[in-house]
Amino acid sequence: MAIQPAKNPLNDPLPSSFAIDNFQSALECPVLMPNTLTDAVLLTPCGHSISEVACREMYKGKESINCPLCSTRVEAWYPNHALRSLVSQITGMNVLQLLRTISAEVKEEPIPFPGIGARFVLARGDWEVLDCPTDLVREMHFHSTTKGSLFEEMEIIGYKTGAVFIIIKFIGKEKTIAYLNSCGVQVPSEGSRGYSERSYRSNAYDTKALFEVIARHNEIPKQTFALIRDLVYVGDWRTVTPLKWYEKAILERDYSSNRIKPYTNLPPGKGAQFAVTSKDWEDVPDGIEVAKKLELTSTTEGSFLQKMAVLGLKSGTVHILVTFTGKDETIFYLNGCGLQVPTKNCFNSGVRYSDHCYQSIGVETELLLNTITQHNTIPAKELQFIRKLVIDQDSTWKELVWQEEQV
Repeated sequence: MAIQPAKNPLNDPLPSSFAIDNFQSALECPVLMPNTLTDAVLLTPCGHSISEVACREMYKGKESINCPLCSTRVEAWYPNHALRSLVSQITGMNVLQLLRTISAEVKEEPIPFPGIGARFVLARGDWEVLDCPTDLVREMHFHSTTKGSLFEEMEIIGYKTGAVFIIIKFIGKEKTIAYLNSCGVQVPSEGSRGYSERSYRSNAYDTKALFEVIARHNEIPKQTFALIRDLVYVGDWRTVTPLKWYEKAILERDYSSNRIKPYTNLPPGKGAQFAVTSKDWEDVPDGIEVAKKLELTSTTEGSFLQKMAVLGLKSGTVHILVTFTGKDETIFYLNGCGLQVPTKNCFNSGVRYSDHCYQSIGVETELLLNTITQHNTIPAKELQFIRKLVIDQDSTWKELVWQEEQV
């Protein structure tokens, strides 16, 4: 059944039940309802918030607990001061007062909502730090499941600076733009920054207004509504979302520099004794990108690295592909060495990762090779050739010839 647009609670003496439910539920502890989150605590590493009373109850008689929302093991918990302050400011108001005072810009809707409300579902992104060389580092992308809804897609994005913006894709161009502008959203003329055909990205002045428009007439999944609300109203995602140590390293990484970080931590398992399992720097006739490869396999039982492949791309560049065991531990180890292994399957901005397998990019290929050779053994002839392929930045693999007499 399609979601019909709710009446505007800012003009109506009785706000819509949808708006009331969204705001009231966002203030409640998800474990001890209807307790509000005036004593909110932040669970790490997952980042969900529950009340301190609920947290202490869960710990009674236990040494460890799992997050009640995502089942992630809780490593520590801390007072969520940003959320506590936000809840304390608004719990004294009734819902109508809250909806009337929530934004200085959105005071009324002189133009009726010009379409059907959307029921959004999370399509991709879970607010993890994105490991790519841009200022955009976090995202959540939602799609509408309601046929013919005014808003088709919604994306919440976070930048390195901490800024949070919203991107929407909509139908009904002229009427939609007129409606959004009447609500305090600053949709510019066509061709201006932040606007393209039937899509708009909010700015520092109208992100709250856009969120309120979306929350008023559309349904956002309950498990993400509270997080989005906090991100938008606090304005700095770094104070809302806890950072893991390897996420901090990604944010601080200088992608314009060729400096390679030193080895800093211990591997999560046995080192491997590698042996060549392919021909010497053999051709890959059917490869789309890869023209040459040298494959090695571990002969050590239980080693954390199982396979290693040196790949020569048709462009002349060289990458290293490793297959490993102990997924989480190995990823944390590699990232601790300065590499850029994402925590989710992805293929973007040159970062190649799938389950238990990672391919290096750019200048980190040398770093990955150095990391491998710290605790693993590669035959001397192959290692010398690989070092020439990887470390000699002034030439490509096409200019190097495999020589049997290499030692």
